[in-house]
Amino acid sequence: MAGLLWPDWSDREALGNLRYALANLRQAIGDHAADPPFLHITRDTLQFNAASDYRLDAATCTQLVEGEPARPATVDQLRQAVALYQGHFLEGFALSDCPAFEEWALFTRERLTRQMVSALHHLTALYAQRGDFAQAQACAWRQVELAPWDEAAHQQLMRTLALGGQRSAALAQYEACRRLLAEELGVEPAQETTQLYEQIRSG
Repeated sequence: MAGLLWPDWSDREALGNLRYALANLRQAIGDHAADPPFLHITRDTLQFNAASDYRLDAATCTQLVEGEPARPATVDQLRQAVALYQGHFLEGFALSDCPAFEEWALFTRERLTRQMVSALHHLTALYAQRGDFAQAQACAWRQVELAPWDEAAHQQLMRTLALGGQRSAALAQYEACRRLLAEELGVEPAQETTQLYEQIRSG
């Protein structure tokens, strides 16, 4: 941990910094008075106490999206998860001198983003089935923002725009998708996306 946070310092200095930082942290979070404490600290280990009284947004999102083993997530749970998800995991935070941390953060960020895109995909479909195209479009737009290269998100957005009476916006979304794929990935839209475009264009 000391090496992660102070890679350019000697081991002794880094450990001194870590001890000082942990003392400040424990005071700031009231760790000495908490029962059970938030941190387990020994001479050789540092661990967050999962049994402590805490709330972690990333864990809550995952629980809401995944539901229970025998019962998939409800619409209300998916809505709660979407409302809770305010941005990518650890957005703007990096430890450039620590490839192991960056790899873990990237993997976790991608996993959480996939979960959220999946939740939004389900909500978009449910709102569209109910004829609530404004809500369906809002969910589809959010999907495109989170995963701009996901053609399924663009397809849902095109479909909900068209069903909501915004045919020209749906056609424009196809063009935006086509440009993005060409500029960023050097590929054309999938046949399914192009067929949807043709269906919307022909009315």
